[in-house]
Amino acid sequence: MPRQYVPDPVHVRNRLEDLLAQMQAADAWPWNPSIVRLHCDKTFAYLCNLLTDKQEAESWRERLAAESARLGEADAA
Repeated sequence: MPRQYVPDPVHVRNRLEDLLAQMQAADAWPWNPSIVRLHCDKTFAYLCNLLTDKQEAESWRERLAAESARLGEADAA
């Protein structure tokens, strides 16, 4: 039976930190609309679900949601 892949939490955190840093450094979404949809619909949730510490995962969800809201408001302006 094949072994299940278990991602390294450090790699997951590094990817989340990278995505969040790109968002925080931007005045508008740093990606084209299709990538924004992919990240918002899939990537953020997938990465957060890989974290075993549920409080840490929730903290990342909140931080990503706050930046998404900020960038969404910037696009609306």
